Amino acid sequence: MKKIIFLILLIPTFLFAQDITVPSESAFNTDETEFFVSGNALNDSLEQVNFLLCFMANTKPASFVNSSKPYVALVDEKKCQPSGTSKDSSKAQGGSAQGGGNNSNSDNSGTKKTKLTETRNLVVQADSADPMIAKSWVIIKEEASSNQQGGAAADAAGGGNHFSIQTSISGGGDYMGMQISGDKSVFLRYSQTANPNPVLKEDGTITSKFGDFQTYFSMYADPGDMEFGGQAFANIATDVTAYTGEEDSIADTLASTSFNIGNGYLAASGNTIGYKDTLIESGGMDVAITFTATGSQGVYAQSGGWAQDPNDEAGYWVPITKYKAFKVDNDGKYYCTKLIGADALSFTWDADGLGDGETGTATALTDSQLAANPTAYNQNEVCYSTNKSNVKKNVYRYGVYDATTGARHGETGGAFPLRADNPSSTDANPKDDLYGYADYWGVWLDTWSATEAEVLNATWVNAADNSSTTEYKAFKTHIEVWKYVDSVVTLDSIDNIQLSMYIDPYLYGDEWNSLLGTTCTPEDYYDASKNDCFAEYRGYWDKDAGGFVFTHGMKWGNGGDPEVDITDINFDKASFVLAFDESFTKCIGYECPTFWAWSPETYESYEITHLTIANPASTTGGAGIKSQSQEIVKDLTTVPDLVCLFNCIDVSALNAQIKNMAVSYGTATAADDITTATAGYYSNTGRYVVDSAQGVFENQWRYQPTQVFDKVIEYDNVNGEIYDRGEEGAESTNVNNRFGLHGTGATSDVIAALDQMVTDFAANGGDEWARDASSIFSSKGAQIQTADYNATYNTGWEGLKSISWDLRTGRLIPKTRLASIECDYLEGTSNYPTSLRHTGADATKVRYCGDKLEDETTYYELSIRMYPNWELRNKATNALVTFNAPQDLILDPSLWNSDQVTQSGISTEDADKTYRLYFNGFGDYLYVPGTVWNLCQVPAVNEGEYFYGEWDEECHRYLPKFTIPDGAKVTDSITSEEYIIKALEGEEMLTAIAAQGLITEADIDPSNTNGLNKRLLVEAENLIDVGPNGSTTNYIGAMPTDLLNNGNASVSDGKVIFTE
Repeated sequence: MKKIIFLILLIPTFLFAQDITVPSESAFNTDETEFFVSGNALNDSLEQVNFLLCFMANTKPASFVNSSKPYVALVDEKKCQPSGTSKDSSKAQGGSAQGGGNNSNSDNSGTKKTKLTETRNLVVQADSADPMIAKSWVIIKEEASSNQQGGAAADAAGGGNHFSIQTSISGGGDYMGMQISGDKSVFLRYSQTANPNPVLKEDGTITSKFGDFQTYFSMYADPGDMEFGGQAFANIATDVTAYTGEEDSIADTLASTSFNIGNGYLAASGNTIGYKDTLIESGGMDVAITFTATGSQGVYAQSGGWAQDPNDEAGYWVPITKYKAFKVDNDGKYYCTKLIGADALSFTWDADGLGDGETGTATALTDSQLAANPTAYNQNEVCYSTNKSNVKKNVYRYGVYDATTGARHGETGGAFPLRADNPSSTDANPKDDLYGYADYWGVWLDTWSATEAEVLNATWVNAADNSSTTEYKAFKTHIEVWKYVDSVVTLDSIDNIQLSMYIDPYLYGDEWNSLLGTTCTPEDYYDASKNDCFAEYRGYWDKDAGGFVFTHGMKWGNGGDPEVDITDINFDKASFVLAFDESFTKCIGYECPTFWAWSPETYESYEITHLTIANPASTTGGAGIKSQSQEIVKDLTTVPDLVCLFNCIDVSALNAQIKNMAVSYGTATAADDITTATAGYYSNTGRYVVDSAQGVFENQWRYQPTQVFDKVIEYDNVNGEIYDRGEEGAESTNVNNRFGLHGTGATSDVIAALDQMVTDFAANGGDEWARDASSIFSSKGAQIQTADYNATYNTGWEGLKSISWDLRTGRLIPKTRLASIECDYLEGTSNYPTSLRHTGADATKVRYCGDKLEDETTYYELSIRMYPNWELRNKATNALVTFNAPQDLILDPSLWNSDQVTQSGISTEDADKTYRLYFNGFGDYLYVPGTVWNLCQVPAVNEGEYFYGEWDEECHRYLPKFTIPDGAKVTDSITSEEYIIKALEGEEMLTAIAAQGLITEADIDPSNTNGLNKRLLVEAENLIDVGPNGSTTNYIGAMPTDLLNNGNASVSDGKVIFTE
């Protein structure tokens, strides 16, 4: 009884690599690739079996039989997960090392910091003839949810505790309306009565693969962390009590987790192993497997989704559990399954819709009920290939590396969630933890359920990395600087890229009718019966033909699949110019044709003008497709002196207005409220102008917006602080002109006024949800008259802006670029064109043009934020935590060698395109364009990028169109810097093959006592509560506190490090 031999996954992990000319010791060559089989119900059923066996093995129970005291074992759960390895690449969740944060999960060696789960264990055995009995107590600390960890990549990476993942209860899991968060505790009892025996029998099978053992476990949660049907569970289940104390220690967790949320059972005998759990009464996992000389066979349960209750056709939909037999053929590299039955779990419902019982009633569907729905209950044998060459891959973590050195790129990109103890929490008045999130775009902190003072005084940690000891403090500022850089590419550069293009036929109906040879009216475009009139087409630009090809029309009003297959429509640039002739000769600025297109292959939208279509190889003279990078400037010393023509903020006037409003909101009566600020923008910087001849308030852009030199506002940078210098830079750089909300030392101490307002607002009974200045201003409907406001004419949202979030300037350019936007004289003269805006003496002043301002490729915006611009700093060093900006990386498959093309699985059509990939940090998803596959068809069928049929959870998968092969080069869209790509982690989906006749009707005959039927599964009576709510006989007892090695670990990461 010295070992527990644990079951390997049904399908092995596959690796792939390719020689690249970077140093052999570089991260590109040393970072490992991990793939695991996913989306396969049988394999999923075995994951929890593997996990439990591996987890128990790593506590090393045989090394501590009859020890004088219980011992502590620290287990690396990652090793027990399907993609587990001790050397997986860093999750790289962001943050600058020089900022003191080092917010990735990497240590200096570049490997992931190990997160270890503490267990306490007691192992006894009377003598060699008696069973070895072990008891384990496990604390599962709350994990950040996938939403906090940053989207698809985090979800796919499977972070968090494996117990919780498999039972769908981690960080807010949801089953039948039950949501559970918070810490959990697990109580486990294990008994082994026979050793494994690897000796082969005459038929080639192992004598005993596992030995004989039984494992019981129960999981508990705090009912105060549970909701059912959107209501607090403690309010519904009156017999449970929510914990009200602190939850900092293990003792606190044990005291709080008082409600049993499910039991599990795992048992082995010889070559057969069975597992069942009913965590949250979900039906959980249910599997039995026997290993044979040629493979394995057994029965497993699989979720069948929801369906109308077969015993109550007028009642509720209920969860369905399918039961399937399976056989695995190792030599043939395939396995087959066959449906043997299905159960409907029915409930009795209250008037309020909540279930009366915890278990429900499982009712087997009859043969006729199964036969009535052959799509949902396919009773044919279904087989899958286990050959690597037949899998479909989904890489959700790619590494990006320097193309020369092979070093990782973007480790300070990405994001990570934050958590903090509430500094105001006490035993007498406990408060929930605080949460937040940090990435390049900013820091979001929980000011809705906590005060700003609590957020500022809290000590924050990386919620996704429990092994990190780095602590952070939050600081707030009220200024934000955005930098924009425009670039332009040719229309030819998106050759053959799939586009959905809106042609705007309501403005250009005549032109499109002429070009396409149609006679469509405005009503026809949404008439489902008019299949030659479309407001939107799908197609592509064909560089070689010099024109568009429309392959499908889109009818969004037909109630189903909007995509209509049409005879291809081709038109070249010459035909387009002829049809839109008047646009080229008469339109001005925004009146000219502009067509918006979206590509499902690049995840980008495109603004395609008439000039771009007419000049597809050009990026000048108004042609070309513009793209833009955005940057939040963290180092303000890099911001140049700026000038503003339109929508320019008057900083001192704005601060005075906000202070007056804050004072008014702090009083006890709403009659004092100042809801509209009448100053704060320079009045001469509006974009609108009164046309006195017509008596209307016109958008100035129609008349080429202009500004004269002495009305230009200057914002100067002095050592990283930006000052409003007013018209012609006449104002001084004193504290009252510093950009932002003013504090101590300024005439308008706005910060103090806002803080006092928050206190007074609460004391005077203000809205409970308004806990900070931003939300109070929102509750009051606070707004400001912008530079575009005109009391005579209704200017709507242009003239009035909300103050509750932020206020921004218009487009700003470096002062050194001001001369480049001077307006042109009338041809052959030294005079500017006549302007409604500039008359009298202004008519001859130096004038700057808005259209030239629009053409500037680099510009800025300054923002004063009422909602704080939170910053995160290292608590020990005070260094600012920063993140790399996201990048657009250009991928060109035409540069791949033949091995890379084969490895990628890319189609010939897709290989002839260029892709723009969004990169947000090392280990990112990269957002390769995808399509829907039906993996149950033989061979697998590509259903297209848009799928409007009935989704089959077992068969349909949305997968990338191709895998980026190792060593593929990408270039930064702005800097042209080169990088290379490597797959780090992903999943492989098995594809169906033709039925093999492996499972016979005799095999699944319910009367066959040796057959593959439900009698093989674990009996429900084995699901006993071994936790505190269990019987005296079953309860394993309280978690021990008097421990071996003074409570320090005796086992760490599967290694015994202390013995008596």
